[in-house]
Parts: sequence; C-alpha cells; structure tokens
Amino acid sequence: MLSLFVKIIKDHETVEYDIAVRTTCNEISKGIHWFNQIKKILDKYDLPTAYKLLSNSPSKLAWKKSVKCALYSEVTNAWYEDVTTKPSLKYINPEILRWVDPIQYGALYVIIYTTAEWPN
Repeated sequence: MLSLFVKIIKDHETVEYDIAVRTTCNEISKGIHWFNQIKKILDKYDLPTAYKLLSNSPSKLAWKKSVKCALYSEVTNAWYEDVTTKPSLKYINPEILRWVDPIQYGALYVIIYTTAEWPN
C-alpha cells in the first residue's frame, strides 16, 4: 500500500494524484477511504505524513529504506515488550533482539538464536 501511494504521488499528471491531494488536504473526509488508511499506517510507523510526502516525495530507494527501518523498529519494539513482560519468555535475552533484522532473517531465526548462543 505504501509503495503504491508513493508511486501515485510521484506522477502529478494522474487522476489518482488529484484525489490524493484533495483527500490529504481535506480533513473532513473520514472513514474507510483508501487514503485515510494510508494516513493511519503512516502514523502507526512514525513515517512522514501524507501531506509532507506530497510536498516532497522521496526516491524509490529512500522510501523503501525508510519503510523497512520503520517496520524493523516497530517489530523489534513489539518483540522487546513481549519478551520483557511475558513470564513464559523469561529465558530469552531481550537485548539480542535489538541486533537482529527480522525482515532479513525472519522471526524463526530470531527465536532460535535468542534462546541459544549467538552464532558468529
């Protein structure tokens, strides 16, 4: 969804861009509109607002990197909170979760190697 949104706001000649501008600038339109869902996702992951993206759209690589970092941060924080608050996970070292990129290695890799000695 986020990649499609950035693709839409990069092409100023399309009808979709006009809709994005109107929807982003008009706070009256609330509900399940697709652009409103984009706003919620951007807020959830602490990414730039839709209005900022409209005024200064990032390059494709910069956008993908910022989305990946935001997702990594959100997943890591959620795992860290789970490990530190749930007694069933007391043997997992929560500090190791900070060093693992869950998007690159996957959740199974993190769970296996946080309970044992970290491989070189």
